[in-house]
Amino acid sequence: MVPLTGFYEWETTGKPKQPSRFTMADEQPLALAGLWEFMACSAIGVAPKL
Repeated sequence: MVPLTGFYEWETTGKPKQPSRFTMADEQPLALAGLWEFMACSAIGVAPKL
């Protein structure tokens, strides 16, 4: 759980984009599920020996 007092989402219609803030009506803290995905990758920085 991730405790927070609010969060923003960007309105994608129109220009410029406008942020919308979401909070509890009484401004009390709330909790959201925090999802985590670990991604691993390898990068070769030199040419392979043939």
